[in-house]
Amino acid sequence: MLPHASRWLLAWCLAASLCFRCADGWVLVEPILLGVGADAPTEVYSALANYYSTYDPYFNYAYTGIGSGAGRAALVAGSTNLTWAASDSVPSNVTFVGPGNIVGHSVAVIYHLNVTNLTLTRQNVADIFTGKVVYWNDTRLVQHNPALTSINARIQVIAISGSSGIASNFLYALNSIDPTLNLGNSLSYPLSTWGPATAAFYGSSNTMVSDGIQVTPYSIGFVDYPSASTTLASLASGLNLYAIANIINRNGDVVAPSIYTMSNALSTASTTNVSALRHFSGDIDTFIRSTYIDTTTPNAYPFMEPSFILLRQDSQPYSIAEAQMRATLRFLFWMLFDGTETVASPSTGSFYLQNKYMHLQDPDFRRFAYDALKLVTQNGKLLFDASSPCNPYFDANGTYITANSCKHGYCIVDGPFQDSSVTRCICDA
Repeated sequence: MLPHASRWLLAWCLAASLCFRCADGWVLVEPILLGVGADAPTEVYSALANYYSTYDPYFNYAYTGIGSGAGRAALVAGSTNLTWAASDSVPSNVTFVGPGNIVGHSVAVIYHLNVTNLTLTRQNVADIFTGKVVYWNDTRLVQHNPALTSINARIQVIAISGSSGIASNFLYALNSIDPTLNLGNSLSYPLSTWGPATAAFYGSSNTMVSDGIQVTPYSIGFVDYPSASTTLASLASGLNLYAIANIINRNGDVVAPSIYTMSNALSTASTTNVSALRHFSGDIDTFIRSTYIDTTTPNAYPFMEPSFILLRQDSQPYSIAEAQMRATLRFLFWMLFDGTETVASPSTGSFYLQNKYMHLQDPDFRRFAYDALKLVTQNGKLLFDASSPCNPYFDANGTYITANSCKHGYCIVDGPFQDSSVTRCICDA
């Protein structure tokens, strides 16, 4: 079995159908099972999809980042081979089963100044991104950044607009920091109220905001940490006009986004009974935001961002075949439980960490997500079959042990959501 990961987490592809030779004859399969949605996890989900495609002999898997809102809309509208969506927020009127997987990263505050180690208080961030601070040499900013004294330039905010999950989580944090903002449920840019600062510029994606910061002096914005980290790595050494700000967290620690500070944020204890949360609601999103964003935990990064996977309750009306949904659910289970014995290393956890993500592996959360996957139906029929010998094996305490329940032998494809009438344990002579 592969080692477990560390704690926590539109270009359409077209191809002809393929035929594979099986023991019982020719089987026609669709080559692509597609997920779309949030931009931030594109690299990690694409890597996982490509990797799993080498394991499953019947399907290929792919993911395309088009934005959280666009991904949710695409899932509702339906498209050929589209079986799941990723979103960094869960709408309050959710009618999907979700989440199928929970991973997390953080929101990085990026800036374009000839100043190193810019350090901002939480209130500084709230004031800047609501237009209340006009100049870089404002005394509230100079307090922790003496180098700003001589920069008498207006602040230019560049924000992500529209139905963006990253903006929604970032504004949730600002509202937590300063309740007088009264942002309510309108967690998106443009804001209905803006202070005396220069009007914000807007981009529709992390890439647009990141590119804008690079070419706009005296600007500041926010993007997901994986994107910021990738951009920094791509810049020529010696350039210091694109950087990630330090934040003074609720505990008074100076922190920047990193695996360490994200791990600390996700170590925050909670007394909430996760099993009591509803699957057909935004309960899990509300719980995660209130628990892990802007926490008092020492050395925790305050601007955390969860990422969810959403599924239709039933995909039959969208011309998705039963085999496609079963395969999709197995793929999501594989991501959730860090791989299977028959998939070679590296583990899924290594993919998350390489892409600056944390995989939330709390047993209660994983059980909640697994139970959500079990609610998916096809033409009203549940796709989880408790009698399948290829179901994963859990011990008496509910701990995941192996990818199948075969006492002797193996399955061609490990994992749940297989029909017990056709799956068998294979035993070598």
